[in-house]
Amino acid sequence: VLLGQMQIFALWRNPVPEVIKNHALAKILKEESDNVYHIPEFKDMLKIFSKTVERLILEGNTVQLQDFGTFMPRVSPARKVYSGLKQDYTDVPESLTMQFKTSEHLQRRIRSNYRKMKEAE
Repeated sequence: VLLGQMQIFALWRNPVPEVIKNHALAKILKEESDNVYHIPEFKDMLKIFSKTVERLILEGNTVQLQDFGTFMPRVSPARKVYSGLKQDYTDVPESLTMQFKTSEHLQRRIRSNYRKMKEAE
């Protein structure tokens, strides 16, 4: 678990959870690694990870991180959609997007830890 229990607990109590961006995530990872790595190293790792997954998706690969989830390419076929503004059909070209499916193991861990936190309240 990347976040400490108190941090996770705080996320569930706040009506609008904080968005953890790259720098904040790198700082949390540094703390979780007992300061073995530095924030710039984690930021570099996150950048390399992101670029690598992007390249692999563009090549049509599926990227599976065991006990975390799977990144998959998803192609939306070309189609025609009705435009109310133009009062006519418009062509929408084929597009490639990425889909992420959370692993069952991660979902079970999150549910279990959430239940434990709720019981501790």
